[in-house]
Amino acid sequence: MIDEILGFIFDVLLELVPAVVWKFLFLLIGIIMTVIGVTVLEESTQTGGALIVVGTLSMIGSLVSLYR
Repeated sequence: MIDEILGFIFDVLLELVPAVVWKFLFLLIGIIMTVIGVTVLEESTQTGGALIVVGTLSMIGSLVSLYR
């Protein structure tokens, strides 16, 4: 019952916000993750590298989807 209510609320939220807004949000998150990854890179190369890769892929995916 609670799962159905939360699923309905999630679906309504996704329908209310346009897809372009979600794409720009993922672009912004990608930029922030990349910047954090660069700053963390000196302390931990694995964590910094992972953040840079995930942030870059998020930015590229958002830009490609905006282009289409």
